[in-house]
Amino acid sequence: SALQTPKEIYDLYQEVVDRCEHCSQARSKPRHSHVSGLRAESFGDLLFIDHCEVQLRGLIWIFMIVYDAHSCLLSTYVEPQEPTDDSIILNIRAWMHETHCTPKSICADERFFTKRLRQFYIRHSIKPIPTGGYTPWPNRAETAVRLFKLQCRILASDVGNDPTLS
Repeated sequence: SALQTPKEIYDLYQEVVDRCEHCSQARSKPRHSHVSGLRAESFGDLLFIDHCEVQLRGLIWIFMIVYDAHSCLLSTYVEPQEPTDDSIILNIRAWMHETHCTPKSICADERFFTKRLRQFYIRHSIKPIPTGGYTPWPNRAETAVRLFKLQCRILASDVGNDPTLS
């Protein structure tokens, strides 16, 4: 602004950046949710669930992430190496028991909508909202999963650095 450069010059700069092959490849593409407009008016209206792998101290741990869209409550449950329908149901029941709430709807990828899981959802009046594989979650849920992974790594590093905890 001190140079009083005309807007046309800035437009030319942008045009160069837009045409630059390196800039177009290096620039991350915006990720849009394929499930838009999902809103939660109260706790338990909408849950996002997914599996998350975290490497801690040389071991790979699999967690089931349960994220409440209204309160941003992030709950995690350790899964066996190959998660099963039984372990998923057990973890959803644990969430329901801990929060004293039955979710109204669950948004997740197809892994969470097998025949057995759909029967479980019907029995508990849970509306299934399946997404395609690798569909990005809404930003709050994605951020929560990234923060969970970061916190796990920090915790594992702290435990590794403290000789009294080894």
